[in-house]
Amino acid sequence: MKVKVIYSIIFIGIVGVFVSFSDFGTDFFEIYRDKNVIIYKENTSSSDGWVKSHYFSKTTKNNKGKLITKSSKDVLEYWKCDCGKYSKHYSIEDYVIYDSRGKVTSSGDRLVYQQRPIPSSIGELIYQSFCMGETEIIDSSAVVIDSL
Repeated sequence: MKVKVIYSIIFIGIVGVFVSFSDFGTDFFEIYRDKNVIIYKENTSSSDGWVKSHYFSKTTKNNKGKLITKSSKDVLEYWKCDCGKYSKHYSIEDYVIYDSRGKVTSSGDRLVYQQRPIPSSIGELIYQSFCMGETEIIDSSAVVIDSL
């Protein structure tokens, strides 16, 4: 009887370890990462969907030499992409900004309307991810940083 209980405990432990290291998939996947931000895209085949950006906390010096820490934040944006051959545009229809504790600090709609993606920018990377289905992580040194 004791042997069965011991084997059951060992089996449950092994299954628990296996399950904790398994990837069950998520609604978002990573499309970009650098030292300041990680960007995730909603796992959808549609030309529109949600984009999550996690900005890391940053410490800088002010004019007096005092260290100032800017806390991390998360930005959630709803992108709509026009993936036509000759009319490449995107709009950011809705957005929500969260502080490091998950509290909403700002939200709104129509942040960007009918913009063309700037070549070799993060905005173009997100646009291509929706329109062309690119899902791999892009080397941050190959992308020019711009203001989405």
